[in-house]
Amino acid sequence: MNSQRDTSACSVLFVDDDEYVIKALVRLMRPYPGRVLTALSGEEALAILAAQKIDVIVSDSLTPPVTGIQLIRTAKQLCPAITPIILSGKTDLADVRQARNDGVLHAFIHKPWDDRELVAVIQEAFNSLKLRQGGCSNS
Repeated sequence: MNSQRDTSACSVLFVDDDEYVIKALVRLMRPYPGRVLTALSGEEALAILAAQKIDVIVSDSLTPPVTGIQLIRTAKQLCPAITPIILSGKTDLADVRQARNDGVLHAFIHKPWDDRELVAVIQEAFNSLKLRQGGCSNS
């Protein structure tokens, strides 16, 4: 499942193995500018990351066959400027703390998420990228 919009704006990749969660996240982002991409697995997400520049990745903690933390660590290797966010109801908090201490994880948001909080974190990441890089990517 891969949806896209506005290729001149910042991009966010949502990764979750639950198609209903993906659909809810895409609906949530409709009113906001930006390119929205989706993946139903860690493998699918890595293929997208290898093919194009992504500004923000929002991943569940379980993205078979890898964990969300493993996925964002790999994403940071592929795209050092990417802003990773974990969105999950269940995760190993020790892994989350370690990822934050390592500078790999930007934010952790619990499911069920608060729409305003999630959008605010994503928009803050977009704004930070625009200030640091003079704008988001054109893929």
